Amino acid sequence: MKKYFYLAIVAMMAMAVTSCGDDPDEPQPAYEVFQLTLDDENIDYDANGAWADLYTPDTKVNADGYVFSHYAGESYGYKVWNGFAPSKSDDVDDYSSTGFFPDHQVDAITGKGANGAAYLVGYWSPFDEGEELNLETATLSIKRADGDTFIPESVKITNTTWAYYSNLNGTGGCKKFVEGDEFVLNIYGQDELGEKHGPVKVTLAAGEDFLKTWKTVDLSSLGEVEGIYFTMSSTDVGQFGINTPTYFALDDLRSMRLVEVNAK
Repeated sequence: MKKYFYLAIVAMMAMAVTSCGDDPDEPQPAYEVFQLTLDDENIDYDANGAWADLYTPDTKVNADGYVFSHYAGESYGYKVWNGFAPSKSDDVDDYSSTGFFPDHQVDAITGKGANGAAYLVGYWSPFDEGEELNLETATLSIKRADGDTFIPESVKITNTTWAYYSNLNGTGGCKKFVEGDEFVLNIYGQDELGEKHGPVKVTLAAGEDFLKTWKTVDLSSLGEVEGIYFTMSSTDVGQFGINTPTYFALDDLRSMRLVEVNAK
């Protein structure tokens, strides 16, 4: 079987959803189902498996009509980024003693994607968001390029090595997690009217229990949305906000959208 490693959301199937009414001639809605897959033909990676355009300004991750947010620039003479970045890194080593930044920001704790080598890493930067958080101001967002709505179904989530080992060891300005500590990913949807749906909460760490496998997360409660966006929270908070590295890994996003209503 040929394997693909470029980032794409591809149509997997079309299915008719039957009506609950008794009229067989009633128009039926038709949906397309989409699944996130990965292929390296259109995405370049460096020798360590990190996205080659990680620090390239004005570059977003575009895939089959969907846009994953990404920002790159400079701050105080340093290259910075936030949003989503493709990765094929298989490095799961603990760099607590030498530091994960900047060379190990995009390493999933699993060492691979949910269905192959590649996956996405999300980096949440609350300092770069507006006072009113929404789909347009969020540093981590997913939406369609054509503005159409879609219905998120599920996604797979896990930790990055930086977040995982920081919580485990309590290094680099982060506390070692104990009972009562928590590190959470929050997933929101926003509809066409600007109304917020959610959040769907994903626990990345709770006490001394740390997520280190791909977890399937049900997104169906978000309903039909214009896009989805992400924030993070942690019990390890200091003077300048969250101390925990605000990174997570994402793969196998599944969603569907209404194509048309077919009259019989």
